[in-house]
Amino acid sequence: MGYRLPVKASYRLPVPGCRLEESKHNTLTMAKILFLIFFLVAVGNGPGSAQQLDIRTCRGAGSFWSFSNYMGYSISYNQKFKSGTRFGVGFSHFGNDNSYSWIHTSIYGDPGITKTFVEDRNPKNERYSAFYTIGWNPVKSQKAGIYWGPIVSLNWIHIFEQNHRFANEWFEDAIYYTEYWRPKRLGVGLFLEFEIKEIIFRQLSASMRLQSEWVGFNGFLSWDRSDPKTIIWNGADIGLKWNFDRLSNKK
Repeated sequence: MGYRLPVKASYRLPVPGCRLEESKHNTLTMAKILFLIFFLVAVGNGPGSAQQLDIRTCRGAGSFWSFSNYMGYSISYNQKFKSGTRFGVGFSHFGNDNSYSWIHTSIYGDPGITKTFVEDRNPKNERYSAFYTIGWNPVKSQKAGIYWGPIVSLNWIHIFEQNHRFANEWFEDAIYYTEYWRPKRLGVGLFLEFEIKEIIFRQLSASMRLQSEWVGFNGFLSWDRSDPKTIIWNGADIGLKWNFDRLSNKK
């Protein structure tokens, strides 16, 4: 859960190295494997089977300060049906490096003495997700589509922050680092997507998606005043889709 400093301390702790690099390496390896599987499935099924490769850039805001503003990307494979239903599996990676200030007040002793912590935090936080979507398209058109439906995801959340605690009557100036993972966190949400078909090429589509997700952060029976149980992610994506068949001939 990071590194703790005693009261009245002023020194700099070393940045975690090997464990952080190993964790990133393992996560990136997983991401590459997932992408390779999705790509091979899409290409292997070939033209004429109503499939899409979907690549999007993502931006949004989280309800937790550590992810107050995030950016990232998403890669997914979609299977479409004549009924208008669409199933998708994919991988996404979000990051946040926007600094923020954290003010925390605690009561010590009896009678209580109020002590205030004031910190500036510089995050390098990340979220990796493997997700599954189901979408329904009520618009039967060869030129456009509107999809809506649920999102279910499995998430790996990585927190790595440099914290600068300012001196006051209780504490001296100090800089320390926090690093921890929240692995295999379940997420659920909803999305609404607008798609314009046949952009430049007949098989190329453009889309914009609005989505909201609720992702677990702390365990069900655990709680910490600094960390929430659930993070709400609200975002907007724009992207391109490549159709492996002539979808304009399908309804």
